[in-house]
Amino acid sequence: MSNYYCIWVKTGFENKFVEKIQSIFDSVPEEQNGKLHCIGKQMRLRNGKEYIDPLMPGYVFWETDSLSRIQDIKDEDGFIDFLPGGKELKPLSARDAELVNSFLKFGSVIPIVNVQFDVNDRIVIPQASSASSGVPYSNGFRFIRSRTSLRSS
Repeated sequence: MSNYYCIWVKTGFENKFVEKIQSIFDSVPEEQNGKLHCIGKQMRLRNGKEYIDPLMPGYVFWETDSLSRIQDIKDEDGFIDFLPGGKELKPLSARDAELVNSFLKFGSVIPIVNVQFDVNDRIVIPQASSASSGVPYSNGFRFIRSRTSLRSS
């Protein structure tokens, strides 16, 4: 399993940063330079227009076993630092890497989740099919929290 490293980049430059560095990595296929990820979320405006925003603005994740191309990353416009900061570059903890993997199981963009409110004012996420999510739902719905608990938090 590869390690993940968190790269702090200038907000708004995440996708441009990934495209530029990944093209450098891919230009040398015999080297195992890893893959950069900018996790996005699909958003929908009230007028129906859809767009993609970074889920974590200013952060890019590098999945790799080799740090041979670290200077390419540091030299790229928009690079700020590796996190956590310090003298020694450290991969994400197992818990944080698991979180990144859980987002990446949707691909690089997390799709829109349609929600409804039930009669008790609780948010309900209708499931298209329990097979698609891999989680069985006896009634086809998963309850998250009520509107009142959302207002108080």
